[in-house]
Amino acid sequence: MKNDSILDYFSSINQGYIHARGKIATLKVISLLNCQPAEKILEIGCGTGATISRLATTKKESMFYGVDTSSKMIKSAKKRIRFCRLQNNVQLQKVNPKLNLPFNNSFFDKIYVESVLAIQIDDELKKILLEISRILKPGGTLVFNETIWVDTTTKELAKSINDACLKSFGIIQSNSKYLHLDDWKKLLSTCGFDIKLELSVDKIEPIKTQKKKVLFSEVFSTIGKFKSYFSISKRQYWRKSKSEMNSILSGCQQLMKGYILEATNTVCDNKNN
Repeated sequence: MKNDSILDYFSSINQGYIHARGKIATLKVISLLNCQPAEKILEIGCGTGATISRLATTKKESMFYGVDTSSKMIKSAKKRIRFCRLQNNVQLQKVNPKLNLPFNNSFFDKIYVESVLAIQIDDELKKILLEISRILKPGGTLVFNETIWVDTTTKELAKSINDACLKSFGIIQSNSKYLHLDDWKKLLSTCGFDIKLELSVDKIEPIKTQKKKVLFSEVFSTIGKFKSYFSISKRQYWRKSKSEMNSILSGCQQLMKGYILEATNTVCDNKNN
């Protein structure tokens, strides 16, 4: 596998929960969403479909939509949805790399994102937040889990690491224009969001769930783990990727931290379908 295909690698092994605190953080995001019957809920960057399938399995009266810029991720997610027999309340769609979202204004009741906003470069982050505000109903909820540079990380260091990661893996670590959590909060306000909750993922207490309800999705993920274990090329690629990341971060203290933020869309002007 090529150096620039880290997301292709994850899609090939059905990897889900690719973010800080993994499934524990996802369960907190799901709890905050508090999905209700008949609501339309969007996941931006649905990846291999692990989160959206969990939601659709447990909230069958809600309608879920997922978008991703990667054809391979969408292909894997669609396989998971079929495997879990969730076609009735899940729609998946590939979108262009600029994340121009093909939905009418004020279409969604709730939107959630996991480790997608932070890997937008410079003002692409602002653009997608404005796009989220456009398609989210006034008063609608945005919940996201993103890894952000800690206050002691300088812009120069963040840019250096991002450049190296972009070269090796095809994605950056985290936006370096909106560097720290306070910068994100100011940007959210500028884009029309009122922050309701700010939570470090380190503070999340595990949530108990009924595993039987999501058994098919768990089996689908396990199949991917077997693929990664029995494929020599995949094992070699993963070892190489870890080695490169260790080299990029060599000698660094804690540079980043995962946060979950919940915000309400306050924008209500100029929203015509």
